[in-house]
Amino acid sequence: MKRVSAADRNKGPILEVMRELVPRDRPIYLLELASGGGTHAAYITQAFPNMTWQPSDIEQRCLDSISACIKATGVRSVMPAVRIDVSQPWQQWAGQQPESCDMMMCVNMIHISPIKCTQGLFEGAGVLLKPGGQLVVYGPFSIHGVISPESNVRFDEHLRAQ
Repeated sequence: MKRVSAADRNKGPILEVMRELVPRDRPIYLLELASGGGTHAAYITQAFPNMTWQPSDIEQRCLDSISACIKATGVRSVMPAVRIDVSQPWQQWAGQQPESCDMMMCVNMIHISPIKCTQGLFEGAGVLLKPGGQLVVYGPFSIHGVISPESNVRFDEHLRAQ
């Protein structure tokens, strides 16, 4: 099982934001893109019994890690990981249908991937999210070219070196 220390560090802060965003009064279907090792799926879904989480990634090693993580944690509301290449049209995203997602999430992809991936993410979100749906993104983003705090500068350098 792939363990990503960055995901372990940021899962708590992401969960706190999700507590403010996720409706509790109805079932929620969340599509996660570029899921990495599965840490967020396994951790965050435990706080939301009304959520079904669909993890995805382009890399087979990540898909394998997601499966191992979900098995190890025993969470039941996470679906088997699917291969999605966000640089491709949404119609190729593992059978996802228009207006089928209550939420979409993408963590630590936008700032290190080709622009085609970011464009695909937003184009896909525009079609796949239900009216009023939410796209949640997280990463060490810069404002006017400046990344802060220092931990995000170091994390950005680490990701770019991979």
